[in-house]
Amino acid sequence: AALGLGSSGTDAQGSSAAAAAAADAAAKKPKPADSKEPLSVAASMAAALPATKKGVSSGAMAASFTSSAIDVYTKITEMPMTEKDRRKEVWAVMRKLGKKGYVQLKTTLGDINLEIRCDIAPAASENFLTLCSRGYYKDVTFHRLIRNFMMQGGDPTGTGRGGKSMWGDPFDDEFDSRLTHSGIGVLSMANSGPNSNGSQFFITFKSCHQLDNKHTVFGSVVGGLDVVKVAEKVEVDLSDKPKQPIVILDTVVFVNPFE
Repeated sequence: AALGLGSSGTDAQGSSAAAAAAADAAAKKPKPADSKEPLSVAASMAAALPATKKGVSSGAMAASFTSSAIDVYTKITEMPMTEKDRRKEVWAVMRKLGKKGYVQLKTTLGDINLEIRCDIAPAASENFLTLCSRGYYKDVTFHRLIRNFMMQGGDPTGTGRGGKSMWGDPFDDEFDSRLTHSGIGVLSMANSGPNSNGSQFFITFKSCHQLDNKHTVFGSVVGGLDVVKVAEKVEVDLSDKPKQPIVILDTVVFVNPFE
């Protein structure tokens, strides 16, 4: 898992719009002073989602007509929403809400503040924010650094071949012309090919447009660019591994719209 260098119909749109409206209303509604329940956009979105995929048949009726081993169904039943379907609906809502997340990486060279674009790359954003909240990146190094290019981290094994997403499986790429590898401080997903995103990410030292539409950009450095510039000057060995370990000591999540 190295950098790669080493249904959308009217009904679906309607359910997403309804969920977005419900989530927005829930977020604005004040809680009782003695309530211990946090305002949760994600919970509001999940509650507003339908249990089935509207307008999508489960195929039970058609199957019952052509098989003597299946009970006969005389009504079309809609296909149940899978966990993956529900995640996609939540991500669609997050795009409509336009929310952003904010995280601080505390490293041995100093703090790096990141803005996370939940509104444009919600899958990669939720994955990163959740892993940060879990402490997944604590004591993890930036295991690969190439001057005038980028530094890569997020692999607990430190080999460039490890790390998993918050779901345990790889997730799909998210490409959008509003987020490109332009300039220093771009935060992007490392991968080993299309739709193979896990936990590894990289931060650019300069524009890398050759990576556009190959790696998912999901954020940027909004504080601590001086730390990034210092990191770029760290000497590396023949395998591009920093001779002076650059370690993520801790991650602090300031804003996570998914919680």
